[in-house]
This record gives sequence, C-alpha cells and structure tokens, in this order.
Amino acid sequence: TLCLVLAPKFFTEDGVDKRDDPINKPSTRRALASVGGACVQFITQMKRTKKEKKVDLVDYSRRGQQALKDLFSAHSGRVEGIQAKIDECLKIPSEAKPKEIIAITIVRKQKGRVAGPIESTFLPIAIRIQVETGLCDMCCAYADENELNITEWERFSDALTKVSAISPVKIGNSAEIRKRNFMKFVKHVVSDSVERNMQPLVMIDSTNCVRLWPWLADSRMDANNIRLKGVSDWMHKEWAGARLVRIRQGLAPGIIEEKTRYLVETSVDDERSPEELKRINPGDADRTIPSASSTLGKLFRLSTSHSTGCVTYLSIGSRSVQQKWRGQSCYRTTQAHAAVKLQNNEASSENLDSKKKPEPLKNAAGIKVRGLSENTPFTEQWPTPNPIEIVVTLRQEGDNPDQIAALIESLRYVVGHYAESTTLPAPLFFERVVREYISDFTIMEESEGEESA
Repeated sequence: TLCLVLAPKFFTEDGVDKRDDPINKPSTRRALASVGGACVQFITQMKRTKKEKKVDLVDYSRRGQQALKDLFSAHSGRVEGIQAKIDECLKIPSEAKPKEIIAITIVRKQKGRVAGPIESTFLPIAIRIQVETGLCDMCCAYADENELNITEWERFSDALTKVSAISPVKIGNSAEIRKRNFMKFVKHVVSDSVERNMQPLVMIDSTNCVRLWPWLADSRMDANNIRLKGVSDWMHKEWAGARLVRIRQGLAPGIIEEKTRYLVETSVDDERSPEELKRINPGDADRTIPSASSTLGKLFRLSTSHSTGCVTYLSIGSRSVQQKWRGQSCYRTTQAHAAVKLQNNEASSENLDSKKKPEPLKNAAGIKVRGLSENTPFTEQWPTPNPIEIVVTLRQEGDNPDQIAALIESLRYVVGHYAESTTLPAPLFFERVVREYISDFTIMEESEGEESA
C-alpha cells in the first residue's frame, strides 16, 4: 500500500495561522506504516499568490509528480538495468557473475560520518537486489535484552513497515555487545548468500560501520585475512564465493585537472570555418586562459601497495545540478570570454522589441564572436558532486578489480527516479529511505530541540 498524504505547513486556529507541529509527520508515518502496512510520502498544500490569492497549479503539479516518483521508486527500492550493467562491466563467464547485490550499513539518527564514538541507537540493515528480477529486499537486526534478532528477507516496501515498529532501535546495551552482534549480522547475511551459491557482490559502508567491525579500518583491511573479531576468523575462506567492496563517504577528495582555453582573434569579416580554426596549432593561439576540466562521471584508481590484495578507487559522480563557469577563482580576478550581444541600434528591426533578447554577434563564417571580460573573485556556494571511495577487497579468481569498481560506480546511475548520479551506489542509496521510517529518530530529535529551546 502506498499513501500520498496532503500535509499543510500551516493551519488556522481562532483566526491565527500556526505552523504544523513537526512531530505530526513522523507520528503519521509510523501509524500508517506499522498499523496500516503502508509506505508514506507527504506533500504540502497548493501555494497561493499573496495579492491575487491565485493557486499555483504548475508548482503543485511539479511537486506532486516528484512526490509520486519518490513514493513509487525510492520506497520500493526500484532500480533499472542491473543485469545490463553487470554484463557491460564484468567480462567473465555468466555462471561466475553475481546473482545478488547486497549492501550492508547502519541507519543512524544523524546521517554522515560521526566524529567521536558511535551512539548506542542505530539499526543495522542489509538491502539486496536480485539481479535477474531487479527486485529489492531488506532485512535488519535488533536486540531484545542483548539477544540478537535478525529479520527474514522481505520486499523493501514491506520491510519498511516492519522497521517502523521496531523500538528501541538497538543491538546491545554495551559497546562490545553491539560490535559482536553487528559482526554476527554481517556473517549471517553474507554466508547465507554464499551457501546458496548466489556469487554475491557485497558492499559495506564503512563510514560508521568501521566502529563496529574493526577489520574495515585502513590499517587492518586485508583481503587475505578477513576476521570478525570475537565471532569468526578466516572469513575469506568461508566467503570464497563472494566479492567484498568497502564504500566510504566523507574522506574522498574532489579532483581538478588543469586545462587551458586557446583563443584566436576574429572580426566581423572573418570567414575562417570552425574546421580551419581547429587546425591552428595551440602554440599559435593569440591568447590563452587558464581553466579546469570536468572530472565528473569518472573513476580513478589510486596507486597504492597491493600487498593486502585491496585496490582503491575514487568515484566522482556525474555533473552537479548547478553549472558554473570553469576557471573562476575565490581569491583573485580571472579572465573569461563571453558572447558579444548586438545592441538595439545594430540589430535588425525585428529585434527592436525590448521584450526580445539581443542576438549574439556573428562573423562572416557564422561563428559567434566572443569578447574578453574580467570575473571578480567568486565567493558564493553551489552543490558539487559527492566523491566516494571504493575499495575492492575479496574477489574471485579471474576477477579484474577495475571491472568490479566500474560496476560499483555504474550503480550510482540505476535508481529509477534519478536522472543524475546518486550519492551512493544502489542499493546502498536506499538507506536514506529507511531512516525516514525510524520515527524514533525524528521524535527524539524534535524532543531534544524543544528541551534546548
């Protein structure tokens, strides 16, 4: 069951507009999910202009479509073209290719990397994509008086409703018990898939899981010596039929490649074609401007020691939603070249209408003429792609780590309702949806906010 709930931001009481209590949405989601077995998304009411009080149907239609896409896709773990991605990236016999892709992580109240010791309240989850069908399943672990309970695999949307009813969200009362129970959960999930001969590709987000499974740390990670301390050793032998990849957020740097723009002088009477201009030697250019390349959508392998059998990569992600002019500086003035626009007295009579945009000036060859200008230091902010670190550890004989990393990187482009790359590869990306259904997190957050106020 899928529910799209109209949830106004404000309501009127005794003639006074009041903001909706922030605890209402998480409480509603928990009630509909845990009792009604429904996945839930919210949308605010139609906006009206202040003066005319007209309804903005365009905005409401756009938000409605986005909410429905998120509900139909993200809340069901929808992915596209998984089998095609595997066939494209992995050049190995079909019987050796993964039949399951599994992501293991923990869901915390606060997303992202934690600086100090990890808190006691979190939920270990495993999300699985069945390659042949593309269906998404999930299971999770929680403790009842320190006794570990691991749920059965269920369809992602059904599992969300089960997650909403788990309280408290803990796997142990002490740090050591939480570590041991988490590693038991990892062993259960991976070993089960290996025993069923599913050749699983397993991703583990070590961003915070490293505090629960010490082997994930840089200094301990060794593909030839995988240990679950206090649970089981020599897991690289038991998991010989699996591929294990560590994903890490928050530490991977952005990459800038230095480039140069080569410019040649032109005039209105210039008849040189674009092909002729391309044949000009860069050394004969009239002017050069420093620039920067777009490293977006690229995968980089780091040159590190392979004595541990681990190979490290950086995945940069696709282009950002907002595009800015390359070559800008945050501390000095830089040069740029911009298209020259025809002034009204130079334009044709058709362009005298002030509502029309000025036409660009073109030379005799029909090429737009550009002029040099100066850009002041850029001190604003805009979203940039989220680089992640990919470390290929355990793999099977005949595997090429480059191909495995390329497959992981390609899984940032398979989430059904995203045209751009996602912050994490599927199915790890769906962790953000699970957080929405652990209403204890939101309720605790609101309570803490009220106390601090």
